[in-house]
Amino acid sequence: MPSPLVLLVDPDRDSRTIMHVILAHVGYRCAEAAAGDAALKGMRLELPDLVISENPAAMHGGRDLAAALRDRIWIPLLVVTSRATPPELAHAAAEGAVRVVAKPITPREVLAIVRELLGEPSAG
Repeated sequence: MPSPLVLLVDPDRDSRTIMHVILAHVGYRCAEAAAGDAALKGMRLELPDLVISENPAAMHGGRDLAAALRDRIWIPLLVVTSRATPPELAHAAAEGAVRVVAKPITPREVLAIVRELLGEPSAG
């Protein structure tokens, strides 16, 4: 059985790369997209087990991605955002995020949240 697939959606390539390295280091498979519309296209090939995204309102096609995850296929959406004002965090939750976290976030925090959302036991 393959390891869980995590789709990383963020217009910032460096943010995607950092998250990819953290997750791949412990064995998760990762796919990347710079925008919500590209993520939806990629999901036609293989559905991810989890999506980690910048605030959906902050990127092209982000709201469509959030709506698809919430309304059609229910895949958990973790929003990790640099837009950490209370209204922005509340808006991301309203878009369907099951968890909203402000950047910066440590690798340990990322892995703990990912494991929790995938229903995996926590490490050590």
